[in-house]
Amino acid sequence: MNDIRDIKGPVAVTEPAPPWPLWAGAGGLALAGLTLTGLAVWRWRRLRHSAPRPVEAILTALAALGPDGGTHDDREYYFQLTALARAILHTRSAIPATALTRTEIAAAVDHSALAPAQAEALCALLARAEQACFAAAPVTRADRARDWQTAAALAAPAARLGGGRP
Repeated sequence: MNDIRDIKGPVAVTEPAPPWPLWAGAGGLALAGLTLTGLAVWRWRRLRHSAPRPVEAILTALAALGPDGGTHDDREYYFQLTALARAILHTRSAIPATALTRTEIAAAVDHSALAPAQAEALCALLARAEQACFAAAPVTRADRARDWQTAAALAAPAARLGGGRP
C-alpha cells in the first residue's frame, strides 16, 4: 500500500462541457434579479400610496363631518374625528400619531412645538373619544363642537408643528 505507482495520471477531456449549466445559472440569476426588482417596485409603490393624506383632503373630510356630526352616533363620530385629528397631527408634525396610543400621543405632544393649551385640548379630545368609542359614554353637543374645533385648529395653516411635512 505504500507504493503510489499504481495511481493513474490525469485524463484529458476529450469533449467540451455541456453549456446548459451555464445557461441555467444565468437564467436563475436573471430570475432572481427580476424578482428583486419587482419587490422593490412593489414596496416603493406601496410606500408612496400610504403617505399621509394632504391637509386639504383632511380639512374637506373634517368639514363634511361637521361639529355636530350630522346623523352619526357618538361612537362613529369620535372614531372619524380622532382618525382625522391623528392624520392632521401626523401630517403637520414629526409625530406618527396614526400609529400611537392616546398616552403615547400625550407624551409626544408635551415635547413638540404644539401650544400647551392646544396640546391639552387634543389630549382631552382623545380621552373623550376613548370613553365614547369603547365605554359608550354619552357626549354632549358642546363637547362635540369643542372637539371638532380642536381638530380644526390643528389643521389651521398657522399650526405648523415642529417641522414636519407640509
